[in-house]
Amino acid sequence: MAHEKQHRFILSACERFQGLIENAKIVEIGSQDINGTVRDCFQGYQSYLGIDIGAGQAVDLVVPGELLELPSEWATIVISTECLEHASGWQEIFATIIRITSSGGLVLLTFAGFGRPAHGTIDSDSASSPFTNHYYKNLTPHHLLDAIQLNQYFSDYGFEVNASPGDTYFWGIRSSNPWRKRESSEILEERLARAQGQLAQAVEKISKQEELYAGFRDLEARIKHEESQLQDLQAQLATTLGQLTTRTADLERVQSLLDQKAKEVENKIEEVKQLQDVIARKEQQSHGLLEQLADIRLDCDRAIDSAELAALRCRSFELESERFRIERDQLLQINSEYRRQCHRAVDLLYRIKAFSMTSDAVKSQRSSR
Repeated sequence: MAHEKQHRFILSACERFQGLIENAKIVEIGSQDINGTVRDCFQGYQSYLGIDIGAGQAVDLVVPGELLELPSEWATIVISTECLEHASGWQEIFATIIRITSSGGLVLLTFAGFGRPAHGTIDSDSASSPFTNHYYKNLTPHHLLDAIQLNQYFSDYGFEVNASPGDTYFWGIRSSNPWRKRESSEILEERLARAQGQLAQAVEKISKQEELYAGFRDLEARIKHEESQLQDLQAQLATTLGQLTTRTADLERVQSLLDQKAKEVENKIEEVKQLQDVIARKEQQSHGLLEQLADIRLDCDRAIDSAELAALRCRSFELESERFRIERDQLLQINSEYRRQCHRAVDLLYRIKAFSMTSDAVKSQRSSR
């Protein structure tokens, strides 16, 4: 895998260490051609072995880098570009690189450093690292220095930090490099001073990048928090809308029931009005019947009085004359008839009272409604 600035670093290293490339045995770990390859940067080599964990263009051998079983000190040059940040076993891969590099051989590494956004993952552009999109970690020089004692395995080495896009580049000469023995103390001092200057610049850049990265992480955390709150609000809104829809349907059903009840009440009111008219007519009829009953009672009273008077007269005069017996019998018959009429009148009066009580009860029910 390659990109423009990392490609420039490899070209610069090829120019600087041209003498090592002639008839060299080169091994590249993570060699699949994605956005380009660095194989074309090398000319005049003896062999070039591209290794990756999956088959693809520019891959000669499919095997994880940490499991590569080449003989120790087999390769003259070992390269790994844009690979280590995608490998969970990057420390083992680095140890394998050191093991297979011959004394005086060259190691070239490039990897995503501090501040570079994640790539080649399932959450970003998984095509950038199709075989390892489940893992990602930015690496810095400190990671390599903490993992391996570089002075023990390299007679000379150096780091370069490229703030844009956020890469770290490493070159190293395996121990027992005869070139280092031929260097004069002046050259060493000059190189040391240059390295110290580069280190100071790198530290300053890293410090700035760390501040930017911290700000970026804070912003990213706030964005995630806001997104989480937004998702919660969206879920609450969806729930509220669902409840509102349900409540609207319930209200529509209630309104329909209220309309039905209103119609029923209107019908009941109409029935009550009709019943009131009937009651009014019955009351008028009852008043007439009461007047008739009063007249009948008066007649009955008069008849009773007359009958009693006649009876008294009959009893007082029955010894006097037989001729009054027929008249007495007639009067008794009249009296009996009058009594029957009185009983009928009384019965009618009770019925009228019962009807009046029923009418009063209906009026009371109507008033309570």
